[in-house]
Amino acid sequence: FSPAVGTYDNWVIRYGYTPVKGAKTPEDELSALAKIASESSNPLHAYGTDEDAYLPGATDPFTNTWDLSSDPLTWAEQRAGIINSLYNGLEDRAVADGQEWSHLTNAFSSLMGQHYRSMAVTARFIGGKATSRAHKGEPNAALPFTPLKPAEQRRALDILSRNCFAEKPYMMPQNFYNKLGANNMSHWGTSIARSGRRDFPYHQAVASVQNLVLNRLMNDFTLEKVVDNELGHTNPFTLVELFGRLNQDIFAEVGVNGFGKGVRAGAGSASTATRNVPSFRRGLQRTWLNHLVRVSMNQQMGPMADARSVARMALVDLHDHLDKALQNPASLDGYTKAHLMDSRELVAKALNAGYEAELMQKR
Repeated sequence: FSPAVGTYDNWVIRYGYTPVKGAKTPEDELSALAKIASESSNPLHAYGTDEDAYLPGATDPFTNTWDLSSDPLTWAEQRAGIINSLYNGLEDRAVADGQEWSHLTNAFSSLMGQHYRSMAVTARFIGGKATSRAHKGEPNAALPFTPLKPAEQRRALDILSRNCFAEKPYMMPQNFYNKLGANNMSHWGTSIARSGRRDFPYHQAVASVQNLVLNRLMNDFTLEKVVDNELGHTNPFTLVELFGRLNQDIFAEVGVNGFGKGVRAGAGSASTATRNVPSFRRGLQRTWLNHLVRVSMNQQMGPMADARSVARMALVDLHDHLDKALQNPASLDGYTKAHLMDSRELVAKALNAGYEAELMQKR
């Protein structure tokens, strides 16, 4: 939060406490108060509430808690870069000789939390709409809702691709994870273990961040708003592009290349040749598959029917690429081979179950 009194503070104080000369009743003050209130369209007087900031119905990515930026996307991108740079030398800064290693764990956990926050802010731009409480006729008043430009949503996906879905942001120096010591002080309801483990569950921590971001992107409200935001644009950001881009970035190791207009290379799709899937990426791919399957089973009508169709198209495309990748299993390590076989089986079962569920509903 800002430690200083700002323009908004002065404005609302003027509204609440300015004496109105000659006014004898509340009604006598209305004209003067309306003049002050008409300044609500001033960008420095922007106002948002918890309803604008929190899920599931929140729509405005420019309304965030602890927000001190008028450009959240640039803030998030720069924040991610700062966090990545802070990992280097973190051990020396966080733990002095003679201190417990748990200080490093606390510092690292804090950076992981900040990493998630920057990715969560970015994810809100997909399907987002800027909101305004300005009244009709006020100077420079915006409409109650202004859909974000397609370019802004594509930029948000670019940032997520590089900083959330790629492997590089989560790769630490050798032996770093073994230095994340536990705090052996248990008091006042605190626990000395994380998720039942004494060591730091790093894969679980990364998977949690990625799953929370995908939860936001694949939320029913988000998918519906993407469809709504397409109206009025000659080159809209569509569900086809969203699913195609995520499929491409997350399953780049098997050569998935997207199927939508404007789909571009992202987290690691420079090659169409099958390559081994690292552990962090295997976890991400399983999470993405679960979201695809869930959406493909959604039997709602309206925009979610489109989402269901596109999710199935993504599953079919993915099944084809998994089939091709497994034609030469000898080139793959054991983890990758098992993972791709399991993924292919899940996709096949999901497609079959989805069509059966739809037929049952129509009977």
